[in-house]
Amino acid sequence: MTRQFRFICPILSTVLIASGLFTLGLYWFGAGMFCFGIFWIAGLALGWKWIPSISLVVGYGAAAFALFQIPASGLQTNLLIGTAIFSNLGTPGISEMVLLLGAIFALVSWDLGEFHFRLNLASKDDDTHALEKQHLLRLLLLLMGGGTLSIVVLTLHFKSSFEWTVILMIFTVWGISRLVVWLQKDF
Repeated sequence: MTRQFRFICPILSTVLIASGLFTLGLYWFGAGMFCFGIFWIAGLALGWKWIPSISLVVGYGAAAFALFQIPASGLQTNLLIGTAIFSNLGTPGISEMVLLLGAIFALVSWDLGEFHFRLNLASKDDDTHALEKQHLLRLLLLLMGGGTLSIVVLTLHFKSSFEWTVILMIFTVWGISRLVVWLQKDF
């Protein structure tokens, strides 16, 4: 089951990131992303163990680069650089959403690639089908939660006062410290 998803996710990631790059007018980068996507699929088919990690870095790098080219969300808010100065973005939210989905599919592809390599190391006595089903269920729940939060963050804009920002930072530091304490107890 993960074998099909292992090849579907890189295709979706490549198409989404490249279409986001094309939408922003970065045609050469979009074509380069398509070429890298072909290399990505070939590397997965040939079983190269290093290709999921490299693909994650390239996918996130391309998505981040494209996001910095959008005038409302990147460096162009303060400093006008890049091809986004000359492009007329009629739908400003579509590019961010497409690039975000492309980055998410790159992350899922990396996870499934690494899981597939680890699954190949399992013994014959292990129930690989149950392991695969459990992993896909966890991945689906994580994908739905992360995707929903990302969509909410992209669509919901509110201004907070300095006091609320400080309170949120205090809770964030407290939550991270509790997580570190919890992780140290397990190891």
